[in-house]
Parts: sequence; structure tokens; C-alpha cells
Amino acid sequence: MADDLILRSKRPLSDPERRLLAPIHSERHVKVICIGAGASGLLLAYKLQKHFNNYSLTIYEKNSEVSGTWFENRYPGYDKIDVDSSTNALTSF
Repeated sequence: MADDLILRSKRPLSDPERRLLAPIHSERHVKVICIGAGASGLLLAYKLQKHFNNYSLTIYEKNSEVSGTWFENRYPGYDKIDVDSSTNALTSF
């Protein structure tokens, strides 16, 4: 009921009230910098693309390819396996 009173009043909205009532996509342009193009960096790029409109994203990666740890670490016999590392550890003994 208090929310109805705030919405019906003729007084100008304060900044916090305006932000709560406005959709997230109407906010100012945001510059996002991501360090690393591994799983987390790629997920960040995907989520930003899916849920936001007014942003610019720059991803910095030290390697020549994306995929982070999976690109850097090569294990003999594990070239074609993409399973949980705890499963790899248990089956190695």
C-alpha cells in the first residue's frame, strides 16, 4: 500500500526511487573489461549479450586462443576428455 502512495504522489522522485522504478536497460552506458577468455570470461560475455543492451565489453586474453585452462594444460591421454577433474583424479589411481 505504501508503494501505491509513492507512485500516485505528484512530487518528483528521488534518485533511488527513480532507479527502483526504471527498467535496468534504461541505465547509462557501462564499459566492462574482462581479464581472461576462459570459461568465466566466455560466460560473462554470453550473459551480458543475453541480458543487457547498453554496454561495451573488452576481453583481454594472454593466449592466442580462448578457453583458459583447457587451452594451456595438455595432459597425455586426456586430449579428448572433457569431464569433471575429480572424476579424472579418481580413475587415475
